[in-house]
Amino acid sequence: MDLQACLESKEGLLARYLSITEKLQDALAVGKGKQMRSLLSQRQYCIKRIDNINAAMSNGIEGDSGPSAVVPASLDEKAAAVLSRIRNLIRAIGRLDQRIMDHADSELGQLRQSLLRSWHRREATRGYGHSAKTGLQLMHIKG
Repeated sequence: MDLQACLESKEGLLARYLSITEKLQDALAVGKGKQMRSLLSQRQYCIKRIDNINAAMSNGIEGDSGPSAVVPASLDEKAAAVLSRIRNLIRAIGRLDQRIMDHADSELGQLRQSLLRSWHRREATRGYGHSAKTGLQLMHIKG
């Protein structure tokens, strides 16, 4: 696979990754757990394929020009345009991922607070339950 084809494949996968990430953000907003798991799996699949393309590009460049070459010095305009779009996709994905992480952190904080309140209520009422020896224990308040 030549460099141009690799870049275009990578661009397509990143666009798909961005689309899946947008769907993930929507699913997170409405709390669709099953859908989120599926979307995360799809994102992971895109990452694997992008890694494979990166490896192929790296091997191809090293095989053609030696291990010290990273990118050919003269990219044609078409490849440069694809690289620019890839850069923009990666930036958009990064911003969206940050919003998702912020939302998830907020949800996690709310869940922690809810669990903590439940635990405190449970501990507060623990002493007023049934006892095996004495039966129901009640608190007597003199007024």
